[in-house]
Amino acid sequence: MSKLWQHPYVNIFKHYNISEWKKCAKEGEVTPVMDKQLKCTVYRITGSIPAGNYIQFPRTSTQSLSLTGRYLYLLFKPISGKYFVAHIDIATEDGLAVRISFSNLFKEFKSTSTWLQFPFVPRPPPGSVDEAILASSTSHDSLGHVSIGTRYTFLMLDLQYIVSFYLNQKYAYLKNIRLCANMLVKGLFTSDTDYEPGLSINEARKLGLMSTGYVPVPRDMAFHVPKGMDWDELYDVIKFPGKRKPVKKGIIHGDGMDFKDKPFPDESGQPTFDDKSNKQHQAVSSRVALVDKLSPKKSAGKRRQVVATHVPAAGLDVPVGVQANDHLDTQVYAYKSSPKMNLPRKDQSTAVKPRVIKDKKKIKFSQNVEPNKQDRPLTTRRGFKSLKPDPILKLKRIVGYGGATFREVLWTKNGACVVYPCHAVIVSMEISTGHQRFFIGHTDKVSSLTFNGNTSILASGQLGQSTVIRIWRYHSGDCIAIFNSQVRSLHCLSFSNSGGVLCGSGKDSHGKQMVVVWDTSRCGKSGEVSVIAKAHTDVDISRIKIAPFDDTRMISCGRDNIRFWRVRHASLRSCPVDLGSHHSIEFTDFCFGHETVDGNNKKQRV
Repeated sequence: MSKLWQHPYVNIFKHYNISEWKKCAKEGEVTPVMDKQLKCTVYRITGSIPAGNYIQFPRTSTQSLSLTGRYLYLLFKPISGKYFVAHIDIATEDGLAVRISFSNLFKEFKSTSTWLQFPFVPRPPPGSVDEAILASSTSHDSLGHVSIGTRYTFLMLDLQYIVSFYLNQKYAYLKNIRLCANMLVKGLFTSDTDYEPGLSINEARKLGLMSTGYVPVPRDMAFHVPKGMDWDELYDVIKFPGKRKPVKKGIIHGDGMDFKDKPFPDESGQPTFDDKSNKQHQAVSSRVALVDKLSPKKSAGKRRQVVATHVPAAGLDVPVGVQANDHLDTQVYAYKSSPKMNLPRKDQSTAVKPRVIKDKKKIKFSQNVEPNKQDRPLTTRRGFKSLKPDPILKLKRIVGYGGATFREVLWTKNGACVVYPCHAVIVSMEISTGHQRFFIGHTDKVSSLTFNGNTSILASGQLGQSTVIRIWRYHSGDCIAIFNSQVRSLHCLSFSNSGGVLCGSGKDSHGKQMVVVWDTSRCGKSGEVSVIAKAHTDVDISRIKIAPFDDTRMISCGRDNIRFWRVRHASLRSCPVDLGSHHSIEFTDFCFGHETVDGNNKKQRV
């Protein structure tokens, strides 16, 4: 359960509140600046000595991040003409501490049992002098080269693969991160999901890529792209190790392609690139050739690595096959879940060939389907595994009671159950068995609860600028009404004995005490709730209750005051109680006594 909070991703800057520097540390020249290109705040780390200018997570090296995400995402930009260094400390399942470092200062890959040093080769902006130098360079001097022009880079490190490939260990968790000068940093994230930069959610849904393993980046990890511009022209993406070919012996370079750069088969079945992809492919190839020449090859032994030679068709929810019979009827079927994948034979005939037509701004899918043929929806047959159980988890029990926003526990009329909130969830627990029922629907901390006279209707309010009140049928758990309370800091609710009137107290947008009375008599049939009366007051109110014998009368108490309230002619008025020598006492609560009969007169005691 300790890993669930880290899904789908962890924003390390936000989690450690980098703006306050209490859970993380900075040293030297570290300043937040507004980046005009990204339209957000980034952190600039500068200095002549990288070891003396850095940002470190967590604050001390003796502490640990304990983040288990497989992928580490760093959104940064090396400062032009200068060197930078980044250190990542991880732990293996055997308890071994390993440091992973990458820098454009390193000229070769070095490794020990506890330290891996990777040279970093950034991709210069297209058309720049640095791109021409890198493409034509064939000497060792290209490593450790400082580019004059740099771009923001979406760097993804597969920590699990790195530890397994280079150290033959199993990755456990992330311990520490130190980002040293000189760079601009937008964010730092960990996740178990391989995100695709430059791919929006709308594009992924439109192209059918959501079900094929392509996951758009969340908003926190996205780079700003002006209208009419292309993501690849402004930013760089580096995924280490790259997907297109095996990892290149210890050099981090920008050969990881995103969904726009990947080759798709044309009608002849051969992978094709557009003009833009060809240029990028050539630039990447030159760097890969340089890496092959300078890096020592690791012996693979007797094991062979199987590399797929075809890109699977996009837009399908599960692996599928396509067959055609003699009557030209297309049959689409799904493979059953098994450890092996069945690949179609080269001589297998197909009547439908999914392919991608790609231009600079749009990606379109087309199918060579014969006319007058109806499209058949792709569905999974009975017996196939679903991609996700829905819901994935089911809440069974809540342990403990916080009491941060509501310090009381309500009893039902028969005394068999207690009702209390836990953050945004309302819990009803049976005393004898401990069985719990949950009322789920609030989006913020529940600050007030109240029952009607026979505890058949429950009202609850939450904190927030636009405070929402929900009315529930207690026995069924159904929410029968939802409405805004017009009170920002709602801290008290009271139902009438019949459940037809609800009263609440809190503060308005100006911080002034406010009392509102609602008509809830029709919420059970139509869900309609209307305001009967409301009033502002200068006195403090900590508790207000509707009298059990009259829905139009209320009593409130607070610091130095007790007041009687009455609703009459759609107006709410009050009068104070003379407290005498008790005027300086803070009253926190009160209750109504039992009804007594004195002669012919009924009396109510408070």
